[in-house]
Amino acid sequence: MDVPWTSIITHVIIFVYMLQYTYTFKQSAYCHGREALPSLCAMITGDALLYSMFRETAVSIPCPFRGPFLFSYNRGHGECRQPLSNIDACADESRLLLSYQACPDVHGSESAVEELECLAVWKEGSSRYLVGKLHHNHATSNEDRFRCFVYEKAAEGEDDVDYRVAQSGDATCNGLFSATEGSRTMTLKRG
Repeated sequence: MDVPWTSIITHVIIFVYMLQYTYTFKQSAYCHGREALPSLCAMITGDALLYSMFRETAVSIPCPFRGPFLFSYNRGHGECRQPLSNIDACADESRLLLSYQACPDVHGSESAVEELECLAVWKEGSSRYLVGKLHHNHATSNEDRFRCFVYEKAAEGEDDVDYRVAQSGDATCNGLFSATEGSRTMTLKRG
Protein backbone atom coordinates (compact mmCIF):
# COMPACT_ATOMS: atom_id res chain seq x y z
CA MET A 1 0.00 0.00 0.00
CA ASP A 2 1.37 3.41 -0.96
CA VAL A 3 1.14 5.91 1.86
CA PRO A 4 1.42 9.58 0.90
CA TRP A 5 4.55 11.15 2.44
CA THR A 6 2.44 13.75 4.26
CA SER A 7 0.79 11.07 6.36
CA ILE A 8 4.02 9.63 7.75
CA ILE A 9 6.09 12.73 8.57
CA THR A 10 6.57 13.14 12.30
CA HIS A 11 9.28 15.83 12.34
CA VAL A 12 11.07 18.08 9.89
CA ILE A 13 14.78 18.62 10.37
CA ILE A 14 16.71 21.48 8.79
CA PHE A 15 20.47 21.02 8.77
CA VAL A 16 22.07 24.37 9.49
CA TYR A 17 25.74 23.38 9.21
CA MET A 18 27.16 20.12 7.99
CA LEU A 19 30.90 19.85 8.29
CA GLN A 20 32.76 16.64 7.73
CA TYR A 21 32.31 15.43 11.32
CA THR A 22 29.92 17.94 12.88
CA TYR A 23 26.23 18.44 12.19
CA THR A 24 24.02 21.15 13.63
CA PHE A 25 20.31 21.15 12.98
CA LYS A 26 16.93 22.52 14.02
CA GLN A 27 13.86 20.37 14.37
CA SER A 28 10.14 21.08 14.12
CA ALA A 29 7.67 20.12 16.79
CA TYR A 30 5.87 16.80 16.37
CA CYS A 31 3.64 16.91 13.29
CA HIS A 32 0.08 15.81 13.98
CA GLY A 33 -1.69 16.44 10.73
CA ARG A 34 -1.01 16.28 7.06
CA GLU A 35 0.68 19.64 6.76
CA ALA A 36 2.53 20.41 3.57
CA LEU A 37 6.31 20.40 3.79
CA PRO A 38 6.70 24.20 3.27
CA SER A 39 4.33 24.94 6.16
CA LEU A 40 6.20 22.45 8.38
CA CYS A 41 9.49 24.14 7.55
CA ALA A 42 7.97 27.55 8.30
CA MET A 43 7.17 26.30 11.83
CA ILE A 44 10.90 26.11 12.61
CA THR A 45 11.72 29.56 13.94
CA GLY A 46 15.09 31.28 13.75
CA ASP A 47 15.50 31.04 17.53
CA ALA A 48 14.60 27.33 17.66
CA LEU A 49 16.98 25.17 19.68
CA LEU A 50 20.10 24.22 17.71
CA TYR A 51 21.03 20.56 18.13
CA SER A 52 24.55 19.25 17.65
CA MET A 53 25.94 15.88 16.60
CA PHE A 54 29.65 15.10 16.60
CA ARG A 55 31.07 12.04 14.93
CA GLU A 56 33.01 9.84 17.37
CA THR A 57 35.58 8.87 14.75
CA ALA A 58 36.33 12.43 13.64
CA VAL A 59 39.78 13.16 12.26
CA SER A 60 41.47 16.00 14.13
CA ILE A 61 42.38 19.32 12.48
CA PRO A 62 44.97 22.00 13.34
CA CYS A 63 43.74 24.11 16.26
CA PRO A 64 42.79 27.69 15.30
CA PHE A 65 45.23 29.10 17.87
CA ARG A 66 48.56 27.70 19.07
CA GLY A 67 50.21 27.98 22.46
CA PRO A 68 51.92 29.00 24.50
CA PHE A 69 49.38 31.21 26.27
CA LEU A 70 48.80 32.32 29.82
CA PHE A 71 45.13 32.59 30.70
CA SER A 72 42.59 33.42 33.36
CA TYR A 73 39.28 31.58 33.52
CA ASN A 74 35.83 31.92 35.04
CA ARG A 75 33.37 29.11 35.80
CA GLY A 76 30.68 31.45 37.09
CA HIS A 77 32.12 32.17 40.54
CA GLY A 78 34.67 34.85 39.66
CA GLU A 79 37.76 35.27 37.55
CA CYS A 80 40.69 33.00 38.47
CA ARG A 81 43.70 35.24 37.69
CA GLN A 82 46.26 34.45 40.39
CA PRO A 83 48.03 32.24 39.62
CA LEU A 84 47.53 32.31 35.85
CA SER A 85 46.84 29.04 34.03
CA ASN A 86 48.65 28.08 30.84
CA ILE A 87 48.15 26.51 27.42
CA ASP A 88 51.05 24.73 25.78
CA ALA A 89 51.35 23.63 22.17
CA CYS A 90 51.74 19.91 21.58
CA ALA A 91 53.93 18.38 18.87
CA ASP A 92 50.68 17.50 17.09
CA GLU A 93 49.20 20.84 15.91
CA SER A 94 45.67 19.48 16.44
CA ARG A 95 46.18 19.33 20.22
CA LEU A 96 46.67 21.81 23.05
CA LEU A 97 47.53 21.11 26.69
CA LEU A 98 45.49 23.22 29.13
CA SER A 99 46.84 23.41 32.68
CA TYR A 100 44.32 25.03 35.04
CA GLN A 101 45.52 26.51 38.32
CA ALA A 102 43.36 26.79 41.43
CA CYS A 103 42.84 30.27 42.85
CA PRO A 104 42.49 30.23 46.64
CA ASP A 105 39.98 33.10 46.62
CA VAL A 106 37.74 31.77 43.79
CA HIS A 107 35.14 29.08 44.55
CA GLY A 108 34.97 26.43 41.81
CA SER A 109 38.52 26.95 40.56
CA GLU A 110 40.68 23.83 40.50
CA SER A 111 44.05 22.50 39.45
CA ALA A 112 43.49 20.26 36.46
CA VAL A 113 45.14 19.26 33.19
CA GLU A 114 43.15 18.68 30.00
CA GLU A 115 44.28 17.92 26.49
CA LEU A 116 42.10 19.52 23.82
CA GLU A 117 41.89 17.75 20.47
CA CYS A 118 40.51 20.10 17.79
CA LEU A 119 37.94 18.48 15.48
CA ALA A 120 36.03 21.17 13.56
CA VAL A 121 35.88 24.94 13.10
CA TRP A 122 33.32 27.11 11.37
CA LYS A 123 32.04 30.66 11.28
CA GLU A 124 28.43 31.63 11.93
CA GLY A 125 27.80 35.35 11.50
CA SER A 126 30.59 37.10 13.39
CA SER A 127 31.18 34.14 15.74
CA ARG A 128 33.84 31.49 15.23
CA TYR A 129 33.18 28.01 16.61
CA LEU A 130 35.47 25.15 17.52
CA VAL A 131 34.42 21.61 18.43
CA GLY A 132 36.93 19.70 20.46
CA LYS A 133 37.38 16.50 22.39
CA LEU A 134 38.77 16.92 25.91
CA HIS A 135 40.99 14.19 27.26
CA HIS A 136 41.14 14.20 31.07
CA ASN A 137 40.82 11.86 34.04
CA HIS A 138 37.20 12.74 34.89
CA ALA A 139 35.74 11.92 31.45
CA THR A 140 33.77 8.69 31.51
CA SER A 141 31.70 9.12 28.33
CA ASN A 142 31.63 11.07 25.08
CA GLU A 143 29.13 13.41 26.76
CA ASP A 144 32.00 14.40 29.08
CA ARG A 145 34.59 14.65 26.31
CA PHE A 146 33.01 16.65 23.47
CA ARG A 147 32.74 20.41 23.94
CA CYS A 148 31.90 23.38 21.79
CA PHE A 149 33.83 26.66 21.99
CA VAL A 150 33.28 30.17 20.65
CA TYR A 151 36.47 32.15 20.21
CA GLU A 152 37.48 35.60 19.05
CA LYS A 153 40.77 37.31 18.43
CA ALA A 154 41.08 40.47 20.49
CA ALA A 155 41.01 43.83 18.75
CA GLU A 156 44.32 45.53 18.06
CA GLY A 157 45.31 47.75 20.93
CA GLU A 158 44.06 45.37 23.64
CA ASP A 159 47.45 44.69 25.19
CA ASP A 160 46.26 42.29 27.90
CA VAL A 161 44.25 39.96 25.64
CA ASP A 162 45.01 37.91 22.52
CA TYR A 163 41.92 35.65 22.47
CA ARG A 164 38.64 35.28 24.32
CA VAL A 165 37.15 31.80 24.49
CA ALA A 166 33.84 30.49 25.86
CA GLN A 167 33.23 26.77 26.44
CA SER A 168 29.94 24.89 26.51
CA GLY A 169 28.91 23.00 29.63
CA ASP A 170 27.86 19.90 27.72
CA ALA A 171 28.40 18.12 24.41
CA THR A 172 26.39 20.68 22.42
CA CYS A 173 26.75 24.21 21.10
CA ASN A 174 23.37 25.21 22.61
CA GLY A 175 23.32 28.65 24.18
CA LEU A 176 26.86 29.47 23.09
CA PHE A 177 26.61 32.79 21.25
CA SER A 178 29.67 34.82 22.22
CA ALA A 179 33.24 34.38 23.41
CA THR A 180 32.40 36.11 26.70
CA GLU A 181 29.50 33.94 27.90
CA GLY A 182 29.68 30.21 28.53
CA SER A 183 29.99 27.52 31.17
CA ARG A 184 33.68 28.41 31.32
CA THR A 185 35.21 31.54 29.82
CA MET A 186 38.91 32.14 29.25
CA THR A 187 41.04 35.17 28.43
CA LEU A 188 44.26 34.19 26.64
CA LYS A 189 47.47 36.20 26.44
CA ARG A 190 50.65 35.09 24.64
CA GLY A 191 52.97 33.55 27.20
